[in-house]
Formats: sequence, structure tokens, C-alpha cells
Amino acid sequence: ASMLATEASATGAAFVADALAPDVMAHLERDVASFIEAFDAGYEPPSSPGSLTSGTFWMPTRDMRAAGPFRNGVERAIASLARARAVRDAGVRVFADDARASETIRGAEWWIQDVARDEPPKTFHTDCDAVVMSSGDDTNATEIRHPAVASVLYVGQAGGPTAVFGQRKKNARLVPRYPSEVAVAHPTRNTLLLFEGDRYHAVMHPTEGKGTGVSERDAAPSELTGTSTTSARDSNDQRVTVLVNWWRDRPRGATDLPDRFVTPPFDFESESGEINEGGRTTTEPTLTRVPVVDVPHAFVKHADAWRAQTVPRALQSPRRAHFVARYETPKKTPAPPSAIEPGTDESVVQEWPFENDDEHDVF
Repeated sequence: ASMLATEASATGAAFVADALAPDVMAHLERDVASFIEAFDAGYEPPSSPGSLTSGTFWMPTRDMRAAGPFRNGVERAIASLARARAVRDAGVRVFADDARASETIRGAEWWIQDVARDEPPKTFHTDCDAVVMSSGDDTNATEIRHPAVASVLYVGQAGGPTAVFGQRKKNARLVPRYPSEVAVAHPTRNTLLLFEGDRYHAVMHPTEGKGTGVSERDAAPSELTGTSTTSARDSNDQRVTVLVNWWRDRPRGATDLPDRFVTPPFDFESESGEINEGGRTTTEPTLTRVPVVDVPHAFVKHADAWRAQTVPRALQSPRRAHFVARYETPKKTPAPPSAIEPGTDESVVQEWPFENDDEHDVF
């Protein structure tokens, strides 16, 4: 069942600006840098027996309720998001008193991605927990579950946008065959993208005027120092995100946080050089309006661009940090491709983006 309450009906996409208070964001950035340093040095995260996914960590809802101290800056940030009215208004109701019993979130699975500008962007996929199940007759089946809600917290400005397609996987095929809606979110520091947990998505290549790693705000000289406030976070063009999936039940692949990533408390003033003012901020997390771009034709005319992990030129605009593209519904739907054999293990079928065919003329 859909959890998100949003204007973007096919993807569930919602956008929260100013997602974290300045002290929480600074704490997050400190510890994200430590994670990246450890993984770049060759750290191998633990894995769970029987799970085909690894590299993610688990934070139960009970830890989000706590006032602190939290185990690290990432978990402090997740707890802050769970309590934010804007996130609840989007439909992510973590605590029992905010939700019906069927909607209660048991916890958050989280991990960090950093991608250099010269590395290929993350390709098309659906987030899932894939577990090998023994059937007792010397054969194995794969159980696949999806989170209730997926989310992306942008730590910097660099890199290409996330694109979420109004499609899910069913029997190793995308349903519907072509989406009627695509949500696009360019990296914007301290912005949270939320979408339905089973939706097909990928990272696109940077578009012109976006993904440089420097926002207009950061590029402007500081009123106090006369120098740019661009941080080392963006200077190397790393696309840095914290991925948070909200689950109704704990996924098998998410492990407990290793002790090496439990970090000391964060002192905002001494570590950032800024004045905390008691943790107050002039901005609150805000659920922003979703700009809708009505496209006067069916998706298939843009399929080649999306398949190449590029935002179609007609949809590119330096003024739009995020938007939802809505395509016309085709008058005639082409026949589906040959069916997958019954019993085929969905986890080993290549997720081809959008069925490629020669029937474009029917649109």
C-alpha cells in the first residue's frame, strides 16, 4: 500500500528543503567524511547470511525516539528527519502515534554513496532486500521485498540528478511498460527526496548548469570574510548522498552498526567555527511544492535519452532543482515482449531500462 501523500501519484515523489538544522547537518558531514575515508581505504562492511545485499546499516525506531546521544551524525540526522513535521506530512509516519498500525515504520536502513565525476552514475534499479530461501528440495528461491519509502539526502551539490520512474518490477518486468511520470531531483545540499520504495530509479549524468558542486549561495562571497563558503565537500566534485530506506519490517541485509563507526559527540561551535545559538535555525524543514512539467507526447519519444541516463534536453532547465515530468498516455499500447518463463529467479534477470522495441510508430 502507498504510504506517501503527494501530488506525484505515480512515483510518490516529495521534496523537503532545509531538511536538517545547521548543527545536525554539520555533524552529519563530519561523520560522512569519516565513512568515505574508511571505505576508500578498503573497509569491507559486514554481510548477513543468506542475504544478497550488503553494505547497509540498521537504525530501529526506538533509537530515533531518543533525545541522544546518537551513535553518530548519520543516525542523529535520521532521528531528526523522523521527527520533522514536513517528513510526516509527506506521509512517512515513523512513530505509532503518528500512524495507523499498518503504516508503522520499524526502522531505517541507511548507507552512504560517494561517486566521483569521472565515475559512471548508479544505473537503473529498485531498492530491495533479496534473501535466498531454501525450499527443502535442493533448490533455492529468492525472496524480494521493498522498503515502504525510499529517500535520498543530498550532502552536496555535485553530480547528476536522481530520476524516479513511475514503474515497479513484477515478474522481472517493468510495470507499466513505459512510465507516465518521472520525478527528477538535482543534488541540492540539505534537501531530502522521498519516493515510493518499490519504484524504478537511477542517477543521471550531470546536465548543463547543474552538478558542478557549487551552488549560487556557496559561490557568493561571504559577508563576513569576503571569501567563498564552498567547502571541501564539493571541491572534488564528489556526488555525496545519504540513502535512507524506511521499512515496515527489518530487511535481512541491513546489519547493526559496527563499533568503529560509533563517533564522539559533536560540538558545533568548536568543530564548525560557527555559533550554535542553542541549536536554533531560522529555517524549518519545508515540504516544497512539486513543479509539474506536462510533456505533450508519450514517454517513448524520450526513452532513448533516459536509457542513456541523461535528462532529455527538452526538460533541462538551470532554474529547476527538482520537478515531475508527466507524459501523455499513449492511445495504443504495444504488445508486451515475450514473457519470462514461470519460476524464473527475478534477482538474476537483467533490469533493462524500458523495453526496447521497434514499435515507436504506435505512439
